[in-house]
Amino acid sequence: MQRWEIQEPQAPPLTEGVFRLLVLFSLAFGIEWIAAAGFQRPIDSLALSFGPDFQPTQILTHIFLVIPPGFFGGLSLFFLCLMLWGFGGDIERLWGPRHFLNLFLAGMAGSILLGLIAHLSAFPGLSLHGPTGGISAVLLAYAVLWPDRKALFFFVIPMRMRWVILVFAVLIAVSSMVALLQVLGGALGGALFIYYYLRKGNRTYGQSVEDRTMTLSERWEEFKKKRRLNKKKAEIERRIEMKEEVDRLLEKISKSGMKSLSSKEKALLDRASREL
Repeated sequence: MQRWEIQEPQAPPLTEGVFRLLVLFSLAFGIEWIAAAGFQRPIDSLALSFGPDFQPTQILTHIFLVIPPGFFGGLSLFFLCLMLWGFGGDIERLWGPRHFLNLFLAGMAGSILLGLIAHLSAFPGLSLHGPTGGISAVLLAYAVLWPDRKALFFFVIPMRMRWVILVFAVLIAVSSMVALLQVLGGALGGALFIYYYLRKGNRTYGQSVEDRTMTLSERWEEFKKKRRLNKKKAEIERRIEMKEEVDRLLEKISKSGMKSLSSKEKALLDRASREL
């Protein structure tokens, strides 16, 4: 019978890349809310449209667009940011900020590509908005890296992480057809990036989260730590050699007397009496 151990809850890590994305999404939502509610400015033009209203800038602006910009849009953004914070930090700590951002962008590229295919085949006039594709890639990567981590789903139901993430993805996908396309496209883009990344021999689930690329300050601290350890090791070896030499001199004194020692040997005994 599977035994589930209840551990002390720990907050997910808030890494640099995740923090920046959270700030950008929050600021963008605030600006959209002010523009829509305060100035009555339409923001739908910021969505990525595959029809005649397409503008190149929409490729960037649609990532930060939340529709509607009211309570329900804010609630949707809150849960998306919560998933990014809960699952993205460990990935960034393992792979580093650059590869984490590339994973997120690969998910967004996958959702754009699938949206374009859907527009050309069955859903003309389709438009995309929000970071769902990138977050889907992050969820997929987490499920690949740590599939057997245990968690209490909604703090009640014990589940392995692969099933927790699958439920989250399904809850996002069933909200609308656009969300479904973004989830599927983001998972596709994320899968291609993960395959490429791991084929290069980079970090996978067999390695610790702490095994990651160190920053410059961390490298400097590691260098100083190794230097201190090397100094202590050299000092210990020097004292051992001195003690062995003192033992040899004491044996010489017991056999031939103090007069048999040279001035150098007497100086060594005097120094050893102070240090040992």
